[in-house]
Amino acid sequence: MTVSALEQAKVELPNGETVNYRMKKGGKEVLLLIHGNMNSSLNWDVLMNELPEHITAYAIDLRGFGDSTYHTPIHTIKDLSDDVKLFADALKLSAFTISGWSLGGAVAMQYVIDHPNDAKNLILLSSVNIKGYPIPRRTFLELPIPNNFIQTKEEVKEAFRMVENAKETKNTWFLKMMLRQFLYTKNKPSADQFEKYLEGTIKQRNLIDINYALMRFNISNDFNGVVEGTGEVEKIMIPTMVIQGDEDKMVSTRDASDIAKGIGENATLKIMKGVGHCPLLDDLSSLMDLYNANLSRA
Repeated sequence: MTVSALEQAKVELPNGETVNYRMKKGGKEVLLLIHGNMNSSLNWDVLMNELPEHITAYAIDLRGFGDSTYHTPIHTIKDLSDDVKLFADALKLSAFTISGWSLGGAVAMQYVIDHPNDAKNLILLSSVNIKGYPIPRRTFLELPIPNNFIQTKEEVKEAFRMVENAKETKNTWFLKMMLRQFLYTKNKPSADQFEKYLEGTIKQRNLIDINYALMRFNISNDFNGVVEGTGEVEKIMIPTMVIQGDEDKMVSTRDASDIAKGIGENATLKIMKGVGHCPLLDDLSSLMDLYNANLSRA
């Protein structure tokens, strides 16, 4: 498939950060896209180029990702969702559909909780659980220890030391190996796409802060092994589609089920067969059917 160039622009936020974003022009129906960890707005390209003409889509680089700034370090997922709010206000977006992939799912859920009147639909793609993403401690053989989770930022630094070193030294061999192992496990990006996506991975400046925030994100009603839940998931009242691949090595169908159960009657769970953590590449046609069905009912 030929991927066309998307318009790229930047907007300065009142908090001093500058957000880079990519846009696909269309009609009045607006879709706001939030990428995952070790990704950027670049990773939405294939979906944006398949959207129907009546959809205008914005894909942002979160603070510390891609070509956005990282002047002030983030501490919580709410810091990122607050940035998204400032972005939406700056562009005067309203009554839009918000969609988050992986980490972006947590950001999107927090946004909907804090700003219930902004978005009319929520689409969660391979999303982080409502209990966040606690990181298990491991044995000397690198086996996860059940119900024993990392608690401090220093432990997070140690857990991601090799990844950070690879990013700092631009060890593309290591990074590509890791991305193939966990993210692009089914269909692989083309050579040109992979180089482009990898550029976004290397540009990320907040890997430790993000993973620390993710393990402390918990909007459920339960303890996640690190922090108690806030119960805020019950504030998500808009129609929500939870899309999950059944061969995902990063988050599981159980994670998706937890999200759908937590949101309740407003949530619809869609399991994609033979799909990993990147449905955008694994089964774009079926994924577009799900997005279009959600957008058309809005």
